[in-house]
Amino acid sequence: MPAFGGADLRDLLVTTARQGIEAPDAAQGLTYLARAEVAGLPESRVIL
Repeated sequence: MPAFGGADLRDLLVTTARQGIEAPDAAQGLTYLARAEVAGLPESRVIL
């Protein structure tokens, strides 16, 4: 699931699945960080 973060919302974070995979490789179950050329949008605050 991708998400934008950082003070300027230009850090793209992507997580990968590991659970339920019969033979996961070394790249699964990790979080990746990449710098995006454009900024993401902030999420609306939800109060439950």
